[in-house]
Amino acid sequence: MVGIFQLLGVSFLFWTVVGCIRFIFERIEALRKLSGEGSTVALLLAALCGVGVSLGIFVVILSLFNITRVTEPGVGLAVFVLWVGCAGLGAYASGRIDARLPKIAGLLSGLISFVVLVLSLGRALGVPALATDTPLSFAIGLGLSLCIGFFAAVIARHVNAREEKQLLALRAHVDAARITKDEIAVLIAAHNEEVSISATIESLLQSVRPDQIYIGSDGSKDKTVEIARSYGVHADDIQPNRGKASALTYVIEENELLTKYKGVFLIDADIKVDPLFIERAAKHFDDPEVAAVSGYFVAIWPAHIIPRLELLVTAYRVRLWRILQFFVRYGQTWKYLNVSPIIPGGGSIYRTSVLKHIQINTPGLVIEDFNMTFEVRHKNLGRVSFEPRAYLYDQEPYSVKDFVHQIKRWYLGYFQTMRRHGFWFSWFCFFTYLFTFEMLVSAIVFLLTPLMVLELILSGRDSIVVDFVVWGYPITLLTIVLAIFVVDYIVTIGVAIVEKKPLMLVYGVLFYPLRFIESAVFLWMLPQAFRAKSTGSWVSPKRVMFEDKK
Repeated sequence: MVGIFQLLGVSFLFWTVVGCIRFIFERIEALRKLSGEGSTVALLLAALCGVGVSLGIFVVILSLFNITRVTEPGVGLAVFVLWVGCAGLGAYASGRIDARLPKIAGLLSGLISFVVLVLSLGRALGVPALATDTPLSFAIGLGLSLCIGFFAAVIARHVNAREEKQLLALRAHVDAARITKDEIAVLIAAHNEEVSISATIESLLQSVRPDQIYIGSDGSKDKTVEIARSYGVHADDIQPNRGKASALTYVIEENELLTKYKGVFLIDADIKVDPLFIERAAKHFDDPEVAAVSGYFVAIWPAHIIPRLELLVTAYRVRLWRILQFFVRYGQTWKYLNVSPIIPGGGSIYRTSVLKHIQINTPGLVIEDFNMTFEVRHKNLGRVSFEPRAYLYDQEPYSVKDFVHQIKRWYLGYFQTMRRHGFWFSWFCFFTYLFTFEMLVSAIVFLLTPLMVLELILSGRDSIVVDFVVWGYPITLLTIVLAIFVVDYIVTIGVAIVEKKPLMLVYGVLFYPLRFIESAVFLWMLPQAFRAKSTGSWVSPKRVMFEDKK
């Protein structure tokens, strides 16, 4: 979203931690299914997993608080208590994996974890309670680790038993809720998309039949309808241009999609779909509580050696999507929290039973996906899931003008939706409004940085003290450079390495103007949400043939 300051925000750090916890627990569940309950392999995997969880969390917390050596009175005891808690969590993880022998798995995990801790960390940390030359402390630590491991494993056993009962009770309901790819209709709203529509349809035909694809050509003046019908798909020629949300509603009602299918896949006309997208996303609907599933967006990166200005926004979005989806959305869509503020309209599957209760075409709103997401939350229609292995390849704007036009619609639609739904007591609202507040602060601070730099240079002062009433924070040229450029570029380096795109290092130098523009547009759209209304028409950005960009 707006600005790299989000990397230092409470929301970003919180969802990064939640995402890590979700990853651990999902890997635990995967190990449990893979190994087979009660087997020797499962027991060993359970114990080893417990060791990893115990030591991992313990070391991370010590690092966060910069504890390298315990010499002050009381600190050693606090560290020891921390270890007991970590050992209990590790034993719980062991018991969750091995359902038939959770007590043994928990005890084994506690024993191995404590021994490894003593041998590897005790002397290095200088913690008396962990050092091997204090037999009494060693005996107490070992005993407490085994006890907490035993009781945590007992709790895990009860949780396992309760889940088994719930699965048996819900089995019939789950069978009814399950959606296969043959029961999903693909719905595309298109406006003058003759350049890209062929590639989109061809990617879809690798996983669905032509009769499952429905295209609403909204006021198109080119060959969009003709090309679509040549593939044998349904194509409605809607005239005149009435807007994306209205076009979606028209196709749904005209073709009775909500009664013919159990799911509707909403996708933009410039997106290529991975052949396994629908199969992987549909598995989430085995959970009756799941209302919609979104996929993982990947910006199309044309093969090129020399940097191109037209691909600057693409490079900017490559970094954004990696950070946003990997660090934020993954945590937000964990089933135990489920507070993601957006079900992307460019590539998500909805249950038709849920769509019946959603007002897609809402007068006055410039975009529909934010409102559809808030409707799901506000009406408690179910959970929103995210499948990081279901890939969608989309084209990003090829000019700054199209980039500005796109983000204006996004942010205006976001603020319009927040104004329409207001606030209701829920975790969804709490986290959404907190994240929005942080983005507003981030955008304001970012736009003020040039003025602060100018002030420091002209005044000759070493720093500017920003008064936050409770405390003041001195801002120097060094802190501005570090926060605005250095940290930002370090993130770019990391994404370039992960994505294996060395040209990102060149494009990253020019990300600052885009971030400045995005911050300005974000703040500009806030007051516009109280004045601007949608006219219903829409204009697609410039498209290119997927194969042409080499």
